[in-house]
Amino acid sequence: PRHRRRDLGRAVRRARVERVAGEAGQLHVQQSRRREPTRPLRRPRCAESKVPERHARRYYRPRRPLRGGHTFGRVQCQFVTGRLYNFSGTNQPDPTLDATYRAFLSQRCPRNGDGTSLNDLDPTTPDNFDKNYFTNLEVNRGFLQSDQELKSDPGAAGTTAPIVDRFAGSQEAFFSSFVTSMIKMGNIRPVTDPSQGEVRNRCAFVNSN
Repeated sequence: PRHRRRDLGRAVRRARVERVAGEAGQLHVQQSRRREPTRPLRRPRCAESKVPERHARRYYRPRRPLRGGHTFGRVQCQFVTGRLYNFSGTNQPDPTLDATYRAFLSQRCPRNGDGTSLNDLDPTTPDNFDKNYFTNLEVNRGFLQSDQELKSDPGAAGTTAPIVDRFAGSQEAFFSSFVTSMIKMGNIRPVTDPSQGEVRNRCAFVNSN
């Protein structure tokens, strides 16, 4: 939706994106493959502490602020039903899930219900790009287990929880770090051979011949 694009654009501008001026002219591939974006992504139920060290160091730690992109978007019920009804095989709900939020999600995602039904990742401001992804984690209202564990995992106290606290308290800090992380992500295995890429006229589309 247009208003989401405006929110994201405003966030980037407020984060002083003039810092990325030197990135202009980056080469982009001229085709993409459906299977490529799925590797080496984590499953939604996988905590960062369970990611192999080499992947965490290279892919995940530099991009922690990008998790805030879950401040808008939708996700299917099948990715939360385990937390609602059978967390870690206990036949009990996830104890880190806020009770009021759990009751709300149980109505939206009943046991044996339609696993493809969609829900807001951010129940507070689902259509705005803001810091509320992190404020939701502060009060145990993260939809995905892998998101909530940034704050609630036993190993998070000295790693990701302070980051959640900082971004929940400062939208400016989140926006600035988001931009920096986007640049870092774009510099992972960049295309350097001009015969294999192009400078796009519009970033989201390959150039027309």
